[in-house]
Amino acid sequence: PAPPSKCIIRKVGYDELVALLGKPVGGDEAKAVLAKAGKVTYGKYHVQAYDAGFDIAMGAPTDGKTASRPLTVIFLYADGVSRHKAFADLPKPYLWGTRAQLLKVMPEPARGFTHAAGKKVKPLPLDDSEVYREEWRQGKLRLWAAYARGGRIEHYGVSSWART
Repeated sequence: PAPPSKCIIRKVGYDELVALLGKPVGGDEAKAVLAKAGKVTYGKYHVQAYDAGFDIAMGAPTDGKTASRPLTVIFLYADGVSRHKAFADLPKPYLWGTRAQLLKVMPEPARGFTHAAGKKVKPLPLDDSEVYREEWRQGKLRLWAAYARGGRIEHYGVSSWART
């Protein structure tokens, strides 16, 4: 895990973020949760909370207005990745570390992707340095780990399993 000095004090919890999936970015629920994240930047496609360690992607607006855009994918970052501090409320057994450490505590991934070809494969050998992402299904959620070359976990993503 990231050293405590590199993690922020929990401002927004994992469960709070997951509850926002599918909700409009301008809705009261999203506003209340995002207000806990400190400084938040609203971009064209993402809501970014660098100090809280996450971004959330927005889908197409339902009525042509930005406020109606649904929150579709959550990205939880390790310290220093894409200018973020480490997200401090990872659900167990997820951790900040390496692919090898993660695979020791996780079930077999549902699918994986390699740097070499970008093709879906299932699963890849533990020592395969070309793996850049693996996915797990957790109920209705798809949760994935994205790795740097060498296997360090850079971020996790969370979305509905229906999304590809």
